[in-house]
Amino acid sequence: MLEEILRQKPHWLNHRGSHGRTMLWEAVYHGKIGSMQYLLDKGAEIEAPGCHFSEHLVEISPLCLAIYKVDTAAQEILLRYGAKYDIYSAAFLGDASSFRQKLEENPEVLDRIHPMAWTEEKTALIFYAVAGGNHEILQLMGERGVRIKPDSHWLLKFAYWKEDFTLMELLVKYGADPKALIISDPLEEEVYTRLRALGFEIDINRPDKMGWPPIVYASRGDNGEHPEEIQKLLDAGADIEAVNAKGKTALHTAAKAGFAKVIKVLLENGADLESRDLQEETPLFSAFRSSIRKKDKLVECMNLLISEGADLQAKNKKGRTAKEVLLARKDSAELLEKLDRINEQL
Repeated sequence: MLEEILRQKPHWLNHRGSHGRTMLWEAVYHGKIGSMQYLLDKGAEIEAPGCHFSEHLVEISPLCLAIYKVDTAAQEILLRYGAKYDIYSAAFLGDASSFRQKLEENPEVLDRIHPMAWTEEKTALIFYAVAGGNHEILQLMGERGVRIKPDSHWLLKFAYWKEDFTLMELLVKYGADPKALIISDPLEEEVYTRLRALGFEIDINRPDKMGWPPIVYASRGDNGEHPEEIQKLLDAGADIEAVNAKGKTALHTAAKAGFAKVIKVLLENGADLESRDLQEETPLFSAFRSSIRKKDKLVECMNLLISEGADLQAKNKKGRTAKEVLLARKDSAELLEKLDRINEQL
């Protein structure tokens, strides 16, 4: 099959797909030894790096990837075809001995800008040490005066994503600015104390770039239902009535998503059943407008909101009531048959 693909599209041999990944890189990632051998025989670029961002954060070479995945067969083939083990691989893999040796041989690489294949963004050697979570190598670089402050945000964010608070401490020790990263996730109190001591700002209600406060974002349908995460956010001080750019609270988004468990947590913690968004619509409107496929989940949420006293006669900005929005649905008859108490109020 691979032979036929390259026969029809020979330029795909070294084509960079998602995150710069070539066919060879993908073959290494998935442990396809036969495909690796075939691609190398065809002249595939052996050093072409790639990345699965959430897993690696930085681009790594096929050889580095094979070592990372402990695939000795892939390593042997790549080395046989001339793959090079560079300082970036040593930094990512935590190979302190090789890293020291290579840095001694080429000290200017410490702060050299390192371009990436799949984006216009630039990186540097220190990103590889942080992405790999390697304290010893970071310390070694810090002692040599590596440039950190200009890249404080992403370096600290990499360490934070890895939940490596010791790495964050080391970055701050060697020059990272803690003000470059605001923490807005629910963490254990001792972690908050540790981060505050380093100078980090904790703001559990800070909206992201799209205007989503953490508690509202965590209640969205595309994130899955996680009532325990909502409770952690509330325990950490999240504002239960925080709103996104459309004025919607967590209760609005949970109602739209059909998340009955999240709705229960929010109501148990005092969420306003009649909170209004910018269109003056309550969470009940959000449930009535929801287009989720699982109607049973939607009915459960509608029943829950109504049983708690949600007002069917509440009017939105256009003067339409929640009841009218429900009755305008094409499937309103089906939903009405399943709703427990709504018929009493119609």
